[in-house]
Amino acid sequence: MATVLRALSKFMPNLRGPGERRRRLYANVMTSVVMYAAPVWAGGFASAPDAVTRPWRRLQRAIAIRVIAAYRTVSYDAATLLARMPPWPLEAALRRRVFERLTELKTVATLVEKRTRRSGTGRGFCSLDSGKLT
Repeated sequence: MATVLRALSKFMPNLRGPGERRRRLYANVMTSVVMYAAPVWAGGFASAPDAVTRPWRRLQRAIAIRVIAAYRTVSYDAATLLARMPPWPLEAALRRRVFERLTELKTVATLVEKRTRRSGTGRGFCSLDSGKLT
């Protein structure tokens, strides 16, 4: 991760570098790389000790500082707030919830499809509130 950040940092010097739109693009690339497989590791990340989350916070802070073209003395909270970057643990938890909900909806859709095939009428109804076929 740090090597990718260093490579992107060459394109984004703090002084007289690219504009905010281009900086945000680089930040989104880094966030996409970090959030790969987030639904899998997000559960453990939320309850991880500070020693585990510190490198992630340091990396996100470095990216946010590049986006806002700030000095290195800016805190993590200030840098991520000014860069409009949600904290990665929150984003990972959100992606996990979305993944779980999509999996749940696919399961319900599969049940509906099986029921409509069995009935032969093509009229299967499902209550998505309860998740039960009616």
